[in-house]
Amino acid sequence: MESALSLVKKERFDLILLDLVIPRLDGFGVLGALKEERNSPPVIVLTNLSQTEDRDRAIKLGAKDFFVKSNTTIAQIVERVRELLK
Repeated sequence: MESALSLVKKERFDLILLDLVIPRLDGFGVLGALKEERNSPPVIVLTNLSQTEDRDRAIKLGAKDFFVKSNTTIAQIVERVRELLK
């Protein structure tokens, strides 16, 4: 994940889809690092963590939206991505 963060610093991305359960640096750590960047792209969290505390923490760290994968259709995600990219 560290290489992905360095790539975000070098390249321009329109949007990031992020899971919270990833090796080494978890999604919350990624959100924290992105929050420190000046021009970081919007982030949508897609995860199977469904606790209200996880959602609140992700939003507080800058996520634009939070979806529980098992409760969300691809169409819902695509619709939200389109909204954020307008």
